[in-house]
Order: sequence, then structure tokens, then C-alpha cells
Amino acid sequence: MTRTWTPDDTATLKRMAGRPDAEIADATKFSIRTVREHRRALGISAFQGRAHWTRRDWLLADAAGLDFSMSL
Repeated sequence: MTRTWTPDDTATLKRMAGRPDAEIADATKFSIRTVREHRRALGISAFQGRAHWTRRDWLLADAAGLDFSMSL
């Protein structure tokens, strides 16, 4: 027997927008694929994660003299 997507599941998806699909799937007890399909149908953008700096980014910032430390 399969469970149908309810308005409560839609509310959970909207409330958890910006979180990884796996976390939403755990909360709604649906598969990640189902969560992705409903997220796309509602027009909610996918989880982007945090921006990462590469070694090149750090080297260029260091060469430019940028200092991100909190020293006084």
C-alpha cells in the first residue's frame, strides 16, 4: 500500500525549503525522488549547499593582501 502526498507534506516541504532533500524525505517519510518531484512541481529551488573556496581562491586572496582574520 502506498501513501499519498497530503497537504501536510506540502507544508513540511515548504517549511523545510532550503534544506537537503534527504532531510525532507526523513521528515515526510517519502523517498528522495518523490520529494524532488514535488519540490520541482512547487517551483522550490534545490538545496545549494554552502559556497566553498578552492585552494586557488585562498592563494589569490592572500596574494591580494586580503585578511579575513578577526585580529585587532
